[in-house]
Amino acid sequence: DTLGRSLLMTRRYISNPGTVGRDILMQEWSRYILLMSNKNDTKASRSASYPAYSVCIEQASHLGVDVILKGSLPDNPYISSIIDAAITSEITNVLRHTDAKTVFVKVVYEDDSCILQLSDDGSKEVDVINETGGLRNLRAMVEAASGTMEISTTGLYQLTITLPISSR
Repeated sequence: DTLGRSLLMTRRYISNPGTVGRDILMQEWSRYILLMSNKNDTKASRSASYPAYSVCIEQASHLGVDVILKGSLPDNPYISSIIDAAITSEITNVLRHTDAKTVFVKVVYEDDSCILQLSDDGSKEVDVINETGGLRNLRAMVEAASGTMEISTTGLYQLTITLPISSR
């Protein structure tokens, strides 16, 4: 997803000069390089030196997608990396498959769980979601953390992820 977002941002930088700043583009590629350099070091990748949510949300705005957050995101670095991947996946899918301009992220805490609901303002109704690439990888991350992931295609698309707060 990070590579996909970097490529989308690069394409936008080339095709519409001025819509994406060079510094922002370089930050996105630096983020991708950091992620890849830590790929085999899972402990390092969980505590990457960037504030995951703010970078992801800032990059989305440079791609023309607003992210509206309701609730507070957890501080747990392991859960943070999963939520960052979920938000990144949602933004990437919005850019590739819908006409949405806003991604909604709602965070609710119930019992010992963090529930993340992601949706967008796209007008396209979704019949079937094929879990490939980013969604498939996201499901693997969520399930590895003993969480659950549900995709609703009744009407407009919604992704719900439930993660135990005590994950790692």
